[in-house]
Amino acid sequence: MLTEIYDAIVKEDTPGQSNNSKLTTAENQERARLVRSFKIPAHFKSKGSRDETSPDLRTTNIGIAFRSDDWTLAVSDFQRLSNYHVISRDRVWQESDLNLSSPVCHQLPDDSHYQH
Repeated sequence: MLTEIYDAIVKEDTPGQSNNSKLTTAENQERARLVRSFKIPAHFKSKGSRDETSPDLRTTNIGIAFRSDDWTLAVSDFQRLSNYHVISRDRVWQESDLNLSSPVCHQLPDDSHYQH
């Protein structure tokens, strides 16, 4: 998306939802404070997409975003089920880095890192 659209979306955030039954009320409130959601600006809403008199906020969760001056790639996860593994590098990625036999691929998590 255009970065100006991304900036309009993230301009107004709100506490996210947290109703994890394994957490106390205070822990859920703290988690909700930390996991922000972003209100969808009115001019991005499609007419008739939801009852416009509904008290529910229309929000999105952006798990990760790659922002440049002109374009932003944002990964939106409405249920917050995604996990991200970020590798910081001091050189540009090469196509060969993505081969399964490359040393970089050995830095990526295997199946044992994921909860099933």
